[in-house]
Amino acid sequence: MTDTRVVLSAPTTNMIDGEYAYEVVPNVTYGKADGKPFADKGIFTFTLIKTAKGWRIASWAFAEQ
Repeated sequence: MTDTRVVLSAPTTNMIDGEYAYEVVPNVTYGKADGKPFADKGIFTFTLIKTAKGWRIASWAFAEQ
């Protein structure tokens, strides 16, 4: 794969409960595989924790759409 880039959309879900948060972010990954262009839709899911230095990712997952 070459020339890859990920374009994030606005979050579809954003929930905050005190020092914890959950966010779902649709995205599209563009690039070339074997010289042929591709565009794959996906979803990032993040759990975050608020620290003294700001929000930090505690865990994340990715799934293709």
